[in-house]
Amino acid sequence: IDDHELLWAEWARYSAWRAQSKLTEVINSIEFTSDRDAVVAQLKDSIVDVERAIAEMQEGETATEHYE
Repeated sequence: IDDHELLWAEWARYSAWRAQSKLTEVINSIEFTSDRDAVVAQLKDSIVDVERAIAEMQEGETATEHYE
């Protein structure tokens, strides 16, 4: 298990990378529609990984069992 100094940055990077990929898909494929809820859902889905990472990081450290 990585030290927290590495973990936070790598976790943030990975979450941002996934969101970037999903947002690029929205940029490239979103269709014009009057269905505001559908558009909101696409945007929310695009950032769910970032929001989850933020929430879990704010919860603080949890006990981790190391296996030998």
